[in-house]
Amino acid sequence: MNDSLDHDAMAVALQSIVDIEQQPANNLKPYIETTKSGLFYVTRQQDKDTGEVVEKRAPLSSIFHHLGGGLDEHGNHYAVLERPRHYGSDSRTIVLPLGDVGTGQGWKVLQSNGVMIYSQKSSREKLADYIQKEALQVSHAITDKGGWHHDGKAYILPSGEVITPLDKLKVIYNGDKSQAAAFATKGTLKDWNNTIGQYITGNSRLCLAVGTALAAPLLQLLGLESGGFHIFGDSSDGKTTAAKVALSVWANPNDAKVSWNGTGYAFTNIANSRNDNFMMLDEIGEASPQAVYSMAYSVLNGTGKAQGNKDGGNRAVKKWRVLVFSTGEKSISGYVERGGRFQWQAGQETRLPSIPANAGKGLGVFDTLHGFGTGKDMAEHLNDAVLHNYGGAGVAFVKYILQHSDLVTELAKQYTDTFKATLPNMGNQAGRIANRFALVAATLMLAIDAKLLPMSHDDAMQSIKQCLNDWIARSGTGNYEEKRIIEQASVFFEQAAYNRFVSLNRANNHEHTPPNFAGLREERGEKAPMYYVLTGVFDAEISQDFDRHKVVTVLDGIGWLIVPSGKHKTTRKRFNGEVKRYFVFEGSAPPDHEEE
Repeated sequence: MNDSLDHDAMAVALQSIVDIEQQPANNLKPYIETTKSGLFYVTRQQDKDTGEVVEKRAPLSSIFHHLGGGLDEHGNHYAVLERPRHYGSDSRTIVLPLGDVGTGQGWKVLQSNGVMIYSQKSSREKLADYIQKEALQVSHAITDKGGWHHDGKAYILPSGEVITPLDKLKVIYNGDKSQAAAFATKGTLKDWNNTIGQYITGNSRLCLAVGTALAAPLLQLLGLESGGFHIFGDSSDGKTTAAKVALSVWANPNDAKVSWNGTGYAFTNIANSRNDNFMMLDEIGEASPQAVYSMAYSVLNGTGKAQGNKDGGNRAVKKWRVLVFSTGEKSISGYVERGGRFQWQAGQETRLPSIPANAGKGLGVFDTLHGFGTGKDMAEHLNDAVLHNYGGAGVAFVKYILQHSDLVTELAKQYTDTFKATLPNMGNQAGRIANRFALVAATLMLAIDAKLLPMSHDDAMQSIKQCLNDWIARSGTGNYEEKRIIEQASVFFEQAAYNRFVSLNRANNHEHTPPNFAGLREERGEKAPMYYVLTGVFDAEISQDFDRHKVVTVLDGIGWLIVPSGKHKTTRKRFNGEVKRYFVFEGSAPPDHEEE
């Protein structure tokens, strides 16, 4: 017997086995086939007599491509699908929560995005199985929030566009896109500088506006909180023009502006989409005090409301960082406090300080006209230019940060320190506001380094310093909270000093007190009278929402409230046969009060 192998015969035998395995009759499992006509469920059967394989196709849907699965930062899974371009519309990425696959909500999402689903129950079941199975191959990161992602390796514009230098990084934005079309790019960066950027130089409010818009992506890098600025003044001074110039850094100003007169839920969605980006708030005069007050806490606090989940528990709370530029004819406190129901608090003023729009040069919001005949001529030019040139500066700055992130962070800290070194000593709250001015100045200098703005470091520093000085001239360098406490006490005495206090000099022991009795007044000749304020009146009308201890400390610190030594901050006084405790003030105005 010949033990040697016949290699040629063996090769023929092996090939026959391969050929048999490759025949359709040996692969009769059903499968999903994608064609230009749509998705089909294909079954295969072999005729027992002839061996012929017969295929049957059942339509499932119109065409879409399955791109795999996605996972968001909260651990939720998605199927990522793409509907090709059709009927002249662009292709569309569809992010479908796996929990919705096979449900009415899931089919609704596909159909609303232009995918036709066949109604037969068995067809839908097969399509749902296919979508879920393919989604197990997770290859995308899903997010409903704009801004920085993947440790600063990707930045998402409010349009949903992902800017990243990494080809393999697949990030998909699945958040609010109500203003996505506005965040496009029109014109080139050169066009923007020729028609807009060159006129920023020497104009302090324009520098503040543009610097604020550009600074938003730096918040996360520098660990800073949300905030912004509100500029106020007459309707004809050009403040809206400055705001539109700011918004043109990122978007079409007419389409991307946000009205103050909106709901808290809408603000939350917009702020989340503009995380690490910019908001221009318009029409504050049309908003109610409550709307303005609520915005300061919802948008500027950077945290949305906790909401329950229909399946139990709570949804993940939305968080964001934004910079805001707002305009109005009055300061923010002037809008909030009309009607007397709300009070603009120190924390809110710190986040959104009010700055006069008028630059003090007789040109409204402008300091210099750069050859234009009047401020109106320059404003008209800018208002037209921002509609034809927008979006490029913001995108270019993000790309610069992505390319030089470590250097940008280092220089930003260096530039802010340089700016702050020129400032006077400030209280804590005023210091926090000054930090934001410093951030804006540093941002302008970084943009100059990146060759995005045609101006010098000194121009940027001086312009932002002028805006800060104008804020200091109006608000001082102390704490806003302390200023409000003193203002509240002053208003109380202006209204009550001579009609709600009983004069001890003219009173007898049975003096009739007014129904809104506030306390006693002791005349001292040429010296300012002493006012004895009932403790209840002090708490309700002088302290109001502030802590009593804080109010006592502030008013004692300026020498207006006379606090006795010992544990009690009040003085005992007998009147009408009763001994009560009173807070004692020297005069009806704070010691540094001067008549204007």
